[in-house]
Amino acid sequence: MSLTDIDYKVYSDAALYSSPYDRHTFRYSPIIAYINHWNYSIHESIGKIILAVIDAIAMHFLWKVVSKGITSSTTKKTAENNANLILKLYSYNPLFIYLTVRGSIESITLAFMYAFWYYFFTG
Repeated sequence: MSLTDIDYKVYSDAALYSSPYDRHTFRYSPIIAYINHWNYSIHESIGKIILAVIDAIAMHFLWKVVSKGITSSTTKKTAENNANLILKLYSYNPLFIYLTVRGSIESITLAFMYAFWYYFFTG
């Protein structure tokens, strides 16, 4: 049994075409196929590793957003403790671990969302 999302196989296979949209079931951004182009030249799971790195970037932005959420009623230490707790809940959540290791592109969406929150709230 392979722990791989069928969509991961679709956008990995789409990397073999001159245009990812030449694959009849491809419905994603072409960037996803280009990221997975290295699956055939380096290793078949390099795309999963890249998605795991993007997931780590998402966790970094999540921590920054929560740790900057300092109000007049909380201290900096309390905000950092809250940020560390939320980061642990996120990173040890079996659902996110499962999505990351099977090649789901949700980490890209979350990284963009947390980065937006960080830059929106910090100016």
